[in-house]
This record gives sequence, structure tokens and C-alpha cells, in this order.
Amino acid sequence: MYGQTTSKMTLSGRVKGFTDTPTLICDLSMEHVKPDTLLIRPDGTFSQEIVIPGVKNAFFKVHDGKDNPHSYLLYLAPDKSLHVDIVKKQDHIKLVYSGDTGPETDYTNIHRETVTLSQKFSNNTWRDIPDFDACVKYVDIQLAPVEKALTKVKNQTFVAQEKQGWKKMVEMLYFNYAIAKQQAGVDMRKDKDFMEFVNKINFNDTLQVAAIVPYIDWYVTANPDLYKKDEELPIGFYISINGDADKTNVLILFNQLFDERNLFAAWSTPSCPKVNIGIFAMPDQLIKSHFPPLPIAHP
Repeated sequence: MYGQTTSKMTLSGRVKGFTDTPTLICDLSMEHVKPDTLLIRPDGTFSQEIVIPGVKNAFFKVHDGKDNPHSYLLYLAPDKSLHVDIVKKQDHIKLVYSGDTGPETDYTNIHRETVTLSQKFSNNTWRDIPDFDACVKYVDIQLAPVEKALTKVKNQTFVAQEKQGWKKMVEMLYFNYAIAKQQAGVDMRKDKDFMEFVNKINFNDTLQVAAIVPYIDWYVTANPDLYKKDEELPIGFYISINGDADKTNVLILFNQLFDERNLFAAWSTPSCPKVNIGIFAMPDQLIKSHFPPLPIAHP
């Protein structure tokens, strides 16, 4: 990653094809930096030094006065440059990035548009995909442009960080698929490929420990008899296991490691909103002893 000190960077570019001069705003307000409205010259160019507190993603808003502002992300780094060409053709606005952090910015926006803003990974989309094998192929196809954009980035620290997060993201997408299918009445325990994926997860692996929360979320969705829906439960993950007369309430505490190994508390699973998870230390063996990977359920 580039330098971490508070410094300036140069943001420049050109606007073309607009009937009226648009308003351009570089918004770092989340970093307690006042948003900058960029001055556009008569020839359509702009250039401004932006003060940034280290390497940051800034929101870049393009407002042509007709619709809501179009919002993008800019990858900014101290003492570096970013050039943005903003071209409007009819009602479509296209941004082309160049300069020192152009490749990172291009990748960041393709990633955001594909994973966050589109409906490619919505519940409705998931429910139309027949099985887990098809899900894996679908995810690979949809993420191919994102992966291609990452190959164009020369900043190897940035690339390494993104690749580390990639595995976590893909596992999250797989569990989102399973949860959506489970909620639609499909028993994912009958899907051999999905259960093989679940059984291979090692929660001691710092790259796979982020799968704990979606794993438990899916587990609870697949086994609604494991908890009492009308019972207010305290901090911690109290859950009835075994599902028969011999039910035992167990307090589950585990560590959501992530990158900086921050400790969390009181996370509520979407499928079980009255259950909170206190996150402390828990190895793979303990997770799977209380939430064992289920055997494939036969019809």
C-alpha cells in the first residue's frame, strides 16, 4: 500500500458530452474531511489537490442537475495522482480512470457495481439457480470481470489484500445462496456439493474464520427447531441442540478473527433476530461440536 501519512494528492480530469456543466464533488466526509466541490474550467478540465488522511476511498459524485447524483469510488493515496475522464452519451455516464491509482479505482468500482449495487447476487437471483454446483459456476462467471480488473493493478500490497478478502467474499456468497434456497423451501442438506463445501471449512484458518457467522446463520435457517423463536435470549449464542427431548442450552463464544483480529459483541443473525452472538475465542473443533456439519439428508 502507498504511504499512510496525511498528505495531498492530485485529482484531475475532464468532462465531455454534458449539455450543462455538471457538479463534481469529492466526498471524504466519513473521514471528517469537508467535501470538495471541484472547479471545472471552460474547456471541461479540472485539477485540484485533495488533502487525505492516508490511503482512502472517497465518494465521487457527478450531478448533472437532472437526476440524483451518480456516485462512484475514488482510490486516493498520498503524493499520488488520479485522472478521471467523465463522458456523457445520451443518458449514460462513463468514467475512465488513469494516473497512479487509476487501476485501483477502476477495480474498486467494478467490484462495487458487480457485488454491491447490482441484483446479480440478490435473493431472487439465487432462488432461480438450481443447485450449488450451478451456483459456483454462476459466481465464477459474474466475478470474472472483477478478477480481470485486479490483474491490471500493479500495487502488489493492494492486490494481496484484495485476494485475501476474495475468498471470504466468495464463501459469503455461497452461504447467501444456501440461505436464500433454504428460505424458499429447498433443503440444502440434500445438496451433496454444498455439504462437501461446508465440511471442508476450517474455522482455524484465518481466511475461513469469517465464514463462522454465515455458517451459523445458514445452520439456524436449516434447523429452525434448534431455538425458541419467542424467547428473548441474552448476549451470547444460547441454542438448543440435538432437537429431541434431550435438549441442552449451550453458550457459544467465539472469536471473529478477520484481518486485525478485532473482538465483536452482540451480532444478531438475520434468520434468528432474537439470538445474539458474543464473539470471543473458539477453535474449529468447538464450533463444529455445537454446530456439526450436517450429513446429507436423503429424500
